[in-house]
Amino acid sequence: MLHATLAAGFQQHLIPQDRQRFQPHIVVQNKVDAETARRTLPEVQAVSLVEPHAVGFTLWRYLGGPWERLSDYPFDPTRLR
Repeated sequence: MLHATLAAGFQQHLIPQDRQRFQPHIVVQNKVDAETARRTLPEVQAVSLVEPHAVGFTLWRYLGGPWERLSDYPFDPTRLR
C-alpha cells in the first residue's frame, strides 16, 4: 500500500520502468562477470535465508551518475541506524 501511495503521488515524474508492478527483490551480485558469479555462487547458496522485513525507506536524488542520500524515513524511529 505504501508503494502504491508513493507511486500515485509521483506518477507524473516516473519513467516507464518505475511504473511497472512492484516486485520487491534482493540483489546479491550486481554487475559482476560470469566467472565471478559462478565462483561465488556456492558462498551465496550457503547463506541461511531469513524472512526480510522493511524498517523504513531512504530518499535519494540521482545526480547523473552518483546518488545523493537526502533523508531516512524509519517505520520505527528507534530502529534507525
